[in-house]
Amino acid sequence: MATISGGTPIHLTGMLFDQFKNHNGTTKDIDYKCRFVDDTGKVIGGEKNMTQLSDIEYICVAPKSQYTGPTAIEVMQNG
Repeated sequence: MATISGGTPIHLTGMLFDQFKNHNGTTKDIDYKCRFVDDTGKVIGGEKNMTQLSDIEYICVAPKSQYTGPTAIEVMQNG
């Protein structure tokens, strides 16, 4: 659970993080960003760079916020 002070690391895993490969099978260097969105569609705290832990796991750090309702995490590629 994230806190109002922010800084909580949220671990995201998924097979599709490793889908961007070169023709020879090596992984392309793709940067990912994430952002948190409240249930009305308002972005909370702006975009954040994600930290890669493995081919299938990244961390997105929760922003500081007073919002306490349902939240979606959007992931986008940067590059």
